[in-house]
Amino acid sequence: MNDLLSTLAIRKCHVIQAPTDQPEISYNVIMSKSFKTAKNLLVDAVKKQLKTCSPMFCSLVYCQGKKSVEEIARLIGCNPFHVDRLEDEWEVSFTNWVTGKDKFLVSTSLLGCGIDIEGVEVVYHFLTPWSCYST
Repeated sequence: MNDLLSTLAIRKCHVIQAPTDQPEISYNVIMSKSFKTAKNLLVDAVKKQLKTCSPMFCSLVYCQGKKSVEEIARLIGCNPFHVDRLEDEWEVSFTNWVTGKDKFLVSTSLLGCGIDIEGVEVVYHFLTPWSCYST
């Protein structure tokens, strides 16, 4: 903490520290040898999740591109959500998801731009999330 404050040239401040351990959160990374295998693993995991999820369950699948969003949404059986869809299609996709009609929404990072939805239990990233790439 002192290194951070020094780097930011902050001399006088009151620091409140709290544990950041959140045991209900887990991360899993599954490496795959091919795009097709990765896609099949994702679709199988989502379909398995759909069989056991609660009525209030909602989840997201993030993809890097619109083509992947369209394909994965079709394979899962839910609506895609990306910038090139018509506004009324956005509304239907989003409304079906937040009301629980659709348990999954497949989206580009468009959905992650400032939208906070309560109750999201599982988030899948198909391929490497954009934020993990070095610049």
